[in-house]
Amino acid sequence: MAATDSKREFDGGCLCGAVRFRVVGELRDLVYCHCEQCRRTSGHFVAATRAEDSDITVTADTGLRWFASSKTAKRGFCEHCGSSLFW
Repeated sequence: MAATDSKREFDGGCLCGAVRFRVVGELRDLVYCHCEQCRRTSGHFVAATRAEDSDITVTADTGLRWFASSKTAKRGFCEHCGSSLFW
């Protein structure tokens, strides 16, 4: 983490590196979701945070794929290693 114009920077990505992203801004506190979809996609409950769309830059997306998990939500994952990345 490094400060940029008093904003925080976070780098993340999938296990194999085919998807990488950077967040420059604030993240909300973690939430722990035990819903059926989160348990099915992870095999357990999910710990997640949130950033503003405008604060996220995808820097590598060769493996990024999207699955419409409901009428209102999509889940982003890596097609190569299976990492669950976005909701």
